[in-house]
Amino acid sequence: MSGPENLDFTGGSGDYNAGRDIVSAARLQNIRKYYPPSTIVSNQVALYPAAQTYMKYPKTRFQVGDREVLLDDSVHFFQQMRGQGHDVSLQVIPNLIHCGQMLRQVFQPGLCNRTGSNLY
Repeated sequence: MSGPENLDFTGGSGDYNAGRDIVSAARLQNIRKYYPPSTIVSNQVALYPAAQTYMKYPKTRFQVGDREVLLDDSVHFFQQMRGQGHDVSLQVIPNLIHCGQMLRQVFQPGLCNRTGSNLY
């Protein structure tokens, strides 16, 4: 997970891409049942990777599709890591759905995974 800003997965690309991605906000909201320990409220900063400060972070290429419900979250995490001085890049792939890279043999937008990654 790129680091959602809220575990409701609403607003921005979550709403805009709700009917364009294979992953729905309702499905993602199930994370609230399984991800956080019962002692943590789902709106605590500790749950959000993009809200943390990282002394070290590996060289990373964030690949995200413009049809993903998590598009805004991925861009936000990239911006946070770049702002902290880490060696990160962002590739927004047109017409790509969530995890579309895994379908690259049958899904044309997923081919960008291989070519884009080789450039980084």
